[in-house]
Amino acid sequence: ITPPSGTYPEAVTMTLSTPASGAAIRFTLDNSEPLESSSLYTAPVTISKTSTVRARAFMTGRTPSAETQATFTISPTLTALAVDSTALTLKKGQSHQLKVTGIYTDGSRKDLTASAAWTSSNTQVATVGAGLVTAMGGGSAAIISTKDARSAITSVVVMLPTLTHIAVSPS
Repeated sequence: ITPPSGTYPEAVTMTLSTPASGAAIRFTLDNSEPLESSSLYTAPVTISKTSTVRARAFMTGRTPSAETQATFTISPTLTALAVDSTALTLKKGQSHQLKVTGIYTDGSRKDLTASAAWTSSNTQVATVGAGLVTAMGGGSAAIISTKDARSAITSVVVMLPTLTHIAVSPS
């Protein structure tokens, strides 16, 4: 069985071979015993989820070969983070919930909002906790979400109220 047992970040292509000319290789992917009725190996097989492969060669009139096996643990790794908003404009006192999604080597995506670390480049302008951004004062800040050495950034601009008129009493 090639490649050998191990942990892989994405699907692997498994090949089976035997030195016995004319032998039929039968295999299973569910850790069950390979029998003459099991799947016949005819071409490389893609292993896309954690599986234990068991195989043996069969030849008419001969005892089946010894069994061989390999366990392939498919454990996708985080390749990037994507935040749902890359730029925000808020008024002082407003809040906005950000969501960060992890993108993995197998193409899968997972919401990492709760498990990511969140920081603000300027807490006088905006604070953040679990992705919830709160506008504190006028200016700009970068909100950074980090997980497994990957980061995504949202720029935040906080607008202060603008004086539009003055009323004088009594007139």
